[in-house]
Amino acid sequence: MSKNNKKYGWQIGSELPQLDEHSHTKHLIIADYLKRYVEVYMSNTNIEKLPLTIVDGFAGGGRYRGFDDENVVDGSPFLILKSLREAEASINKDRKKPRQIQAEYHFIEKEPSHLEFLRHEVALSEFSHLLDKTAHLYQGVFAKVAPAIINRIQQRNRSMRAIFILDQYAYKDVPFPLINTILSSTNSEIILTFNYGSLQGFLSEHSTNRKALENIGLAQHIDWQRFNLLKEAGMWQQAIQEQLANSILHASGAKHITLFFIKPKK
Repeated sequence: MSKNNKKYGWQIGSELPQLDEHSHTKHLIIADYLKRYVEVYMSNTNIEKLPLTIVDGFAGGGRYRGFDDENVVDGSPFLILKSLREAEASINKDRKKPRQIQAEYHFIEKEPSHLEFLRHEVALSEFSHLLDKTAHLYQGVFAKVAPAIINRIQQRNRSMRAIFILDQYAYKDVPFPLINTILSSTNSEIILTFNYGSLQGFLSEHSTNRKALENIGLAQHIDWQRFNLLKEAGMWQQAIQEQLANSILHASGAKHITLFFIKPKK
């Protein structure tokens, strides 16, 4: 995943950025979820194929130095590609007639040098044959690139089955009206990173402080009186879990939401 700060940067020939340990945990969760998604959907052995679109909205350069500073580790694009390959191997274990995951991948990255690095890494990898065929790279902001990808998902097949992985750096790069559009116009699931720590200063009863939440379409769904009662009682995380998660659910138009926290050891 790409992080919009100076710590994470990719350029061909330069040292890799170092992955934080909590980001490594996020990667493991996403990789495991993709494999489980396929295994659950294909648990009916009569299903012969799974047309699936994977969208990585903040792809980054695809490689990191590990948080232990010893190994090169995969970023989200390679985690996605490897997870789907492993899932296909899993569902075909001990089968004579193989089943297919008909996957199409869309990797979006805002920074040109980061995308150039990712293209370079994919071209040198075991997935080079997918490049510009079923694995597509886009230079641009997710919110601007997304409409074309949504249209592609709709045109590709009637199932319109897709998973969007939106690991934004803070909280404002994925407006919730766009999430609502994705969920209402395709058969998608969304894995969304939301850095609530960076929002703490905007979660208050003062209207000027709420502007950031209004800009992404969340403020009107928060019960501010109850939020402040919880906050004053020292129940900050409960306030986040209840009010912010509830506003995300309603603003997104999702039928279901699963909330989890990843806390850095620092």
